[in-house]
Amino acid sequence: SKKNAPLHLSGRFAAKEAVIKALNQNNGSVIRMHEVEIIGDGKSSPVVKLNSEKFKDLEILVTISHNSENAIAFSIVNERGD
Repeated sequence: SKKNAPLHLSGRFAAKEAVIKALNQNNGSVIRMHEVEIIGDGKSSPVVKLNSEKFKDLEILVTISHNSENAIAFSIVNERGD
């Protein structure tokens, strides 16, 4: 259990929203909230896991920040270079 669960959850929600907005601008593709998972242990950068194969060639970075009242997140989407 997190010390401040509502703030923790609002940060995760903001991260999911940032990922969805970034991906939905990519070639008109659509991804839904339940297809995005934000994983992290609080000690390292959060990791984005997508439950969709249509974005497998993309690298998705996300950062979450918050204070005692607000949470914000940003997402960057890059094509993977092989």
